[in-house]
Amino acid sequence: MILYYGIKEKPLKTKNINTVWCSSCSKRGFISFSMFSKYFHIFWIPIFPVFRWGYSECSYCNNRLEPKVMPEDLKEEYKKFKKEAKFKIWQFSGVIAVVLLFLFFYLRVVLK
Repeated sequence: MILYYGIKEKPLKTKNINTVWCSSCSKRGFISFSMFSKYFHIFWIPIFPVFRWGYSECSYCNNRLEPKVMPEDLKEEYKKFKKEAKFKIWQFSGVIAVVLLFLFFYLRVVLK
């Protein structure tokens, strides 16, 4: 039997920030944050999320910054954004299915 498994990536959330200046072009109101999630899958069924990662991007000059190199004001906004961008429930669907299956068979044996 062939077992298809791996790690896939999906976008979680994108948000425009109007309060921060771009450190590259000095324009205000063009910064957006994007957050992505990588999750482990078996037969393309998501089992559990592995990690989240994100960046900021200026839509005016296309400057993209990872959190390590962001200026302090941008990093503070990014931390707030990261708290908002949570894992989606469907990324745990494999774990939920296994737990429900286990409960079903356990209750069948106990209630006999």
